[in-house]
Amino acid sequence: MGESVRRLLLIAICLFGLLSAPATMDTAMACPMCQAAKDSAGEQVASAYMYSILFMLAMPATVLTGFGIGFYRLSKKPYDSDFDPRS
Repeated sequence: MGESVRRLLLIAICLFGLLSAPATMDTAMACPMCQAAKDSAGEQVASAYMYSILFMLAMPATVLTGFGIGFYRLSKKPYDSDFDPRS
């Protein structure tokens, strides 16, 4: 199996898993303090809690992806052809 076919198959499997996961999930239970805040403050505060939790979950993945792309680009840079290590 060629490298490009293997990579395409891996991407297809990952996309399928990411897109089918929300359909199979049940409703999540809130922590007691979030539940109390939602009940007392209304829908707008609950929406703010939801967005803050999504932001906190996304930040580590975003930072690690940024570092990974940066290190990948550093490792793929061509060597300077004018550089002579003997001088």
